[in-house]
Amino acid sequence: MLKSTIILPIFAAILAAISGAALALIVLQLSPDTTGGISEFYGSVFVLAWSLTFLIGYGIRRIFGVPEFALRQIRTSARQSLWFAILIFVFLALLSWNLFNILNISLLVLALIFLEAYFLFK
Repeated sequence: MLKSTIILPIFAAILAAISGAALALIVLQLSPDTTGGISEFYGSVFVLAWSLTFLIGYGIRRIFGVPEFALRQIRTSARQSLWFAILIFVFLALLSWNLFNILNISLLVLALIFLEAYFLFK
C-alpha cells in the first residue's frame, strides 16, 4: 500500500514534465494545424491536465485529509483529475468545431457531475 502511494505521484510528476515539454515542443516547433500536430497537441494537453490536476488534488488531500486514507485519496484524485482532463479536452474540441455554447457546456458539466455522484454514492 505504501508503494502505490509513493509511486503514482512520482509517475504523475514525471508524466507532467514529459507532457509539458512535449506541449512546448509542439507549440513552438511543430505546426499544430496539421493532422498529426493537432492530435499530438490534444494528447499532450490531456495528459498534462490529468497529471497536474492529480498532483494538485492529491497534494491538497494529503495536507488537509486523514493520513490513514492515503490510498482512497489517490483513487479519488485520479478519478476526479480524469474527469477534469476529459472536460478540458471536450471544451477544446468544442471550441475547434465552433460548438462551444452554454447549452453544450452545461450538458457536459451536468453529465460529469452525475457520473461523479454515481461513483461517490456507489
